[in-house]
Amino acid sequence: MILLKQEIEIEFKAMLTKEKFELLERELAFPKKPITQTNHYFDTKDFYLRHKRCSVRLREIDEEYTFTLKQAKENHVLESNKKLAFNDSNALLQGHYRKIDDVEETLQSVGISGGDLIYYGALKTERKHFSEGQIIYFLDKSFYNGKKDFELEIEAPTYKLGLKVFQDILKKYNITPSRPMTKIERFFQSMLD
Repeated sequence: MILLKQEIEIEFKAMLTKEKFELLERELAFPKKPITQTNHYFDTKDFYLRHKRCSVRLREIDEEYTFTLKQAKENHVLESNKKLAFNDSNALLQGHYRKIDDVEETLQSVGISGGDLIYYGALKTERKHFSEGQIIYFLDKSFYNGKKDFELEIEAPTYKLGLKVFQDILKKYNITPSRPMTKIERFFQSMLD
């Protein structure tokens, strides 16, 4: 039995130019001030999680840490989350994993142990977001390994609704659709560049 809080995430993403990012920032109801979050990324030595279409991150916002296992499914992502104490988070970042029963059980469900995790680095994001009805709009500016990029993300309660809203925005603002890489994919790719 997995004890971490689980949620299904249905999201649509588009990479943006700086100009399109600034246009959406002006045109849509995003707040002026962003929230800063840092995603700390982990995998095993042989990138087992990546091959299983999973990822592990430790998200830091205002000195609060949330451990997340993401598992790619058809049309959505299953997230398993747990808030961690500073001492446990710091130990994980320093490569000294402290066994936390429900985190360990969740990791074992995908075939690894917390002791297998290796810390690879961080991606910092300045994030703005707002909600409209059942849709959440995110505008992200991310910094990692000497790179900077811009991204629009839409979260929706259903695939059909999210796709419609996403396609409407792409059309209205003349944004070229592409299959964007996730933040963790971009982070690991930047290590090879």
